[in-house]
Amino acid sequence: MVSREELLKALALMYDGWDKQNSSSDADTNFIYYVQSVDECIAKAKEVGANKNYVLHRWYNYRTSRRCEYLFVKYGAVKEKRIRHHDIDIYINGIPYDIKLSIYPSKLEKKGTMYDLHSHKGKDKLIRWFYRNQSQGNRKHLKNKLFIVCTGEDSREKMLAKCDFKKIESKIKAFMNYSKHCGPHSITFRENKEKYTVYADVIVID
Repeated sequence: MVSREELLKALALMYDGWDKQNSSSDADTNFIYYVQSVDECIAKAKEVGANKNYVLHRWYNYRTSRRCEYLFVKYGAVKEKRIRHHDIDIYINGIPYDIKLSIYPSKLEKKGTMYDLHSHKGKDKLIRWFYRNQSQGNRKHLKNKLFIVCTGEDSREKMLAKCDFKKIESKIKAFMNYSKHCGPHSITFRENKEKYTVYADVIVID
């Protein structure tokens, strides 16, 4: 497992404004699943002619997400056997979920839209926004998702929260205890005139 120190090293070299993930760029940078260090990322990016910032962002997001999956399993979830399953990372009480470690969307902040993530109503609004505004191409799907949403004063603070594993662990532990007693949360939304009901929830890292 990649150390937090290595993740902080990557974060120090990253800058805001990286391109939104897309299938083409992802295909060119799939080596991020196998490299273990920042130096390897940079060397491989140079070798294939990939954008270094894109590579570091993707590697950082992948590695922090994997750590979150490990924490869910620590508190009772079951890991999907296929490491790179398209839309399932873990199972909670038999229900499959895709884990999305994210930051509070800058697009919403710029509009002055700040949902109350300590209320079910605010969480549901953000969940619907995420489903409507998710990456397109191969990454898009309308199935169960758990959103771990990092908040903060600025984008740097939010990105740093992605590797605050002590805080993330406490929130995941609390969520798993809650799920054990209260069951999954479902939400219904519309996409291209079709109606979907999924299991989805938000875990706030603040």
